[in-house]
Amino acid sequence: MKNEEETSTWNKIAFGFGQIGDMVSYQTFTILIFVFYYGAVGLNTNWIMIGFIIWSIWNALNDPLLGLISDRTVRKIGRRKFWVIISIIPLAIVMILLWTPPLLFGTGTALLNFIYFLVIICIFDFLYTMFSLNATSVFPEMFIDEKERNKAAMWRNIMTILGLIVAFLLPMLIIGDTKDPVNLFNFNYLIASIIISTIFIICEIIFIKWGLKERVEFKQDPLKNPGFFKSLKLSLRNKSFLIYVLANLGNWYVYGLIPTIILLYGQWAIFGGMAGMDFFMSIGLLIAFVLGGLLQPLWKKIGTKFGNRKGAMLGFTLWGAAFIPFLFIGTGWIYYFISLGLMAFAGVGIGASLYFKDLLMSEIIDEDEVKSGCRREGAYYGVNALIIRLATILVMISINAVFTGVSWDVYEPGIENAALFAIGLKSLMSIFPAVACFLTVLCLYFYPLHGDKLLEIRKELDKIHHEKKECIT
Repeated sequence: MKNEEETSTWNKIAFGFGQIGDMVSYQTFTILIFVFYYGAVGLNTNWIMIGFIIWSIWNALNDPLLGLISDRTVRKIGRRKFWVIISIIPLAIVMILLWTPPLLFGTGTALLNFIYFLVIICIFDFLYTMFSLNATSVFPEMFIDEKERNKAAMWRNIMTILGLIVAFLLPMLIIGDTKDPVNLFNFNYLIASIIISTIFIICEIIFIKWGLKERVEFKQDPLKNPGFFKSLKLSLRNKSFLIYVLANLGNWYVYGLIPTIILLYGQWAIFGGMAGMDFFMSIGLLIAFVLGGLLQPLWKKIGTKFGNRKGAMLGFTLWGAAFIPFLFIGTGWIYYFISLGLMAFAGVGIGASLYFKDLLMSEIIDEDEVKSGCRREGAYYGVNALIIRLATILVMISINAVFTGVSWDVYEPGIENAALFAIGLKSLMSIFPAVACFLTVLCLYFYPLHGDKLLEIRKELDKIHHEKKECIT
């Protein structure tokens, strides 16, 4: 049914290199884009929030449309591979331009810097979606067999951790204090972005050369895929998918909030306003994600024994519980080391999130193929990409509400209400993500693809794939 070349260990590792590039591109954006334009450039949080709301409206069309175009593309080299190849270089260039606002060249008007911020994040997201949607859509298609899919997911998530390590640590080592305008004008941001872009390109070359292989039995599927509105309607009427995207909204809300806020949380809630502590706080993120990677085999065993749905519910319960103590963290080095322990605890839940999110999506796409007769990964990942961006909006609305409430809508380290600012940061680091995790567990409780129903889908899928192979041969 599958030859050794398609699913060898090296093939899975090379496929995982795509995730390293994905993580260094998007997580660098996630971690730094807010603190850069808020702290170093000096934009008001209200402007940043407005920018991301406009960005989300753009994504409402951009993400699903790119998914549909991918599904309906017919190219000799493969419908997904084509879009991955043409997006890499433009995306790498824009990853550098994110950090070159007009202020860098002596134009300090807030309006001009806001317009640049808005335009460049929209261009970045268009190119990133073109790349990531297609690179991710190949996963359910390449690895159809459950055991092969689980093994590939484990390797893919280990490589995800490596990408996150680079995204968390490398910029901090080069930039220093991410909120200091000095590090904009001495080109530290620019240097870091050039290095990150180079790593991205190298990883994607490995991914394309040795990892990305589209299956011949699905060559006719682009001709069977429905038009834009019908495809969107089919996706949004899929009960399993609707439940999943609500759960995934909570998942990506946490993924977006914690990296965005942790540098400010460390400086003002733990170190009492002391500058230059970004690297120390990035170590906490590193511990969490490395532990999440090390626990992939454990979550694989849990998923195999209890099912992906129950495994994910357990993981998000633990993840939510890990955030609650951050509300009570005090000031000083002892509390910093306590926070590292709490981030390690959070890493247990991160491991579950990394392991199960794409496996659950793969089950949904398998169910859809049984119903529709064709693979529509692009349509589902396109709508899912929109949900991820909506999570970013919720993150920015949450941050803006808290920062405005404590009169820190503009970054002013010298003002007197720093203690109130620290309380706001503590709530963002604890209450907000914990609630999101527990709501995610509630959504997963109603996820229908498990037990006998899932087994029946897999049996029907084997028959469909056998028929497709016979048509090709």
